[in-house]
Amino acid sequence: MKQKNNPKIAIVYDKVNTQYGGAEWVLVALHNAFPTAPLFTALYDAKQARWASVFTVFSSFLQRSPLKKHTFLVWLFPLAFESLDLSDYDIIISVTSGEAKGVLTKPNQLHISYILTPPRYLYTHVEQYLNQFSFLRLPIISQITHVLLSYLRWWDQAAAHRPDVLIAISKVVQKRIYDIYSLSSSIIYPPLPEVPKGVAVSKISSNNSFLLTLSRLVSYKRIDLAILAALKTNKSLVVAGNGEEFSRLQILAGQHTVTRTNEDLAAFISKETEQPGKIIFVGTVSNEERLALLASAEALLMPGIEDFGITALEAANLGTPSILHAKSGVSEILTHNTASIHISEESVSALAEGIEQLAHTSFSIASLQKQANTCSTNVFTRKFKENVYDGIIQSEKN
Repeated sequence: MKQKNNPKIAIVYDKVNTQYGGAEWVLVALHNAFPTAPLFTALYDAKQARWASVFTVFSSFLQRSPLKKHTFLVWLFPLAFESLDLSDYDIIISVTSGEAKGVLTKPNQLHISYILTPPRYLYTHVEQYLNQFSFLRLPIISQITHVLLSYLRWWDQAAAHRPDVLIAISKVVQKRIYDIYSLSSSIIYPPLPEVPKGVAVSKISSNNSFLLTLSRLVSYKRIDLAILAALKTNKSLVVAGNGEEFSRLQILAGQHTVTRTNEDLAAFISKETEQPGKIIFVGTVSNEERLALLASAEALLMPGIEDFGITALEAANLGTPSILHAKSGVSEILTHNTASIHISEESVSALAEGIEQLAHTSFSIASLQKQANTCSTNVFTRKFKENVYDGIIQSEKN
């Protein structure tokens, strides 16, 4: 191990092939903290993951596979991470909701793993993942699938014991780590994404309020509940983002669906919210549009149980409260009735009650921003560096 003021650091992440989200902001914050650290991953898509352009990126042998975008390569991920050569580095920081924690290190290296969650597809959301592909229910294929899942769970249990230090993103994830792996972990909350310098946040001019969901459209986000609760309360809902659930959610909204094509976002929303009760799909948005939506919405809806929920921090920092699940990690920061409204279950009725409660709850912008900024990038960077350098000192003692 080199001296603590000049260690050679590498960062490892599961897959660098998606657009900007909460996990990606964590990686950008780590880059700012450790600017010379390269990024190792199983798969890299430079066109999709433009945020990763700040890194020198090294991918695994899976990068050469013609099926590299295919979900069914997951059984090769353990081998992909075990094949990464990290021998030149003193410190390895893995950021993972999957397999990155399973990289192989030497006794003289320090491995710190920042756990976003144990793999959902292996533990908490097995059925939801299997239901995405109906042919996996066919008898022979089903048997093979369950054998592969058993192997992946066995490997994941072993991989969780490889890091020297485990850090969870929330108390929710900390408990999950203990329940699944019987391992202890500390907590560092993810950083609040900063408004880029020189970017003015402009609100969407509209005489009518709207609710907002802003996320990847995947099943565990429970955007379906947001749509049904908005219809139940006759509220306009803007659905921003894209993903595998897009078509299903449009069908769910039925005749209340309107979809943006090439229209200006602000003008489109202003027009479509003239009559309440519409479900307004706006697709992928730019960073400027994202900020405008968060600053302009009556509330952000996050009905699913989130490992953390960075978007709610962004909303609070821009003066917008959230309605979120009480078991989501961000509920540990944004307290009930002062910066958010907590719901106790993933149901249409619970979310509808939360929406109705908005009219009777007063939120102070100062309070919203104060709570959001307890997770500032400076706080995150300081705590992470403390863990890195404390780990070096402990390693040198041993």
